Amino acid sequence: MFAMNPASETADDPSVEIEQDSHEESKTSLKRSLDESTQTDALAVINKPIRRKVKQLTAAQQKKQGLENIFTQIESVDIEDEAVYDDCNEVRRKIRNWLAEVGANQSQLSKHLGVQYKQVYDFLARKGPADGAGTVVYPLAYLFFERVRLLNNKQKSNRRLQAEAMFGPCGRPLIQCGPRTKVWGF
Repeated sequence: MFAMNPASETADDPSVEIEQDSHEESKTSLKRSLDESTQTDALAVINKPIRRKVKQLTAAQQKKQGLENIFTQIESVDIEDEAVYDDCNEVRRKIRNWLAEVGANQSQLSKHLGVQYKQVYDFLARKGPADGAGTVVYPLAYLFFERVRLLNNKQKSNRRLQAEAMFGPCGRPLIQCGPRTKVWGF
């Protein structure tokens, strides 16, 4: 008896051909359905509105961003006269009031002025109208608050007008004359 080869058996059998044809048809129909579904999915993705996550800022980040905006507005003001007319006590009072009003701290102000935190701290710790006049912070802080005054469209105070009349166009001397400084006269 002959052993039949399965390959030859399927080749001669017409029912196997029909199954193969139906299998090919199901493949093509599957491809069509996949193409249509992927097109529909692709169109759905394309037509879907883009939802972007809006980054929520924390309170500290909002405060920092607000301070940066304030500092940029202040720096945008041009000053014609760079002479200093307020005494050190007045500048220290302005620093403390402004920090409390805006909600900033000394380190943020010192960073903006371009000085070290300790320099601002030491300037604020001094007492007296001329104690601290030789520091770097005094003229920088004065010019900062002069910009703030101009930005807010405020008039010069009576004290400022008196200082302008007393010291002239050069302003107050920027030398330190206080309890920590000894001035020797000849």
